Amino acid sequence: MIITLREKLWSVCERKRSDFKPYGFKEREGADCSCGCVHFEMLQDAPDDWGVCMNAKSQRRGMLTFEHQAGGECFVSDDDPD
Repeated sequence: MIITLREKLWSVCERKRSDFKPYGFKEREGADCSCGCVHFEMLQDAPDDWGVCMNAKSQRRGMLTFEHQAGGECFVSDDDPD
């Protein structure tokens, strides 16, 4: 059986109660990482929807993150001039 990179990433990705459903228990509110968060650093050799949260205020800081897993109050748009 061949295991895909996406499957490997999910096997090591920690899920937090504060993640959006269905990954955690939080109802989706506002944008998620896929909407252009400046703190979402995409992984170079992984599928485009995987990265690391670089927001020091986020519960997912420094963690492997699927782009639809988090966001909300920690989301900062890459369109934000500040």
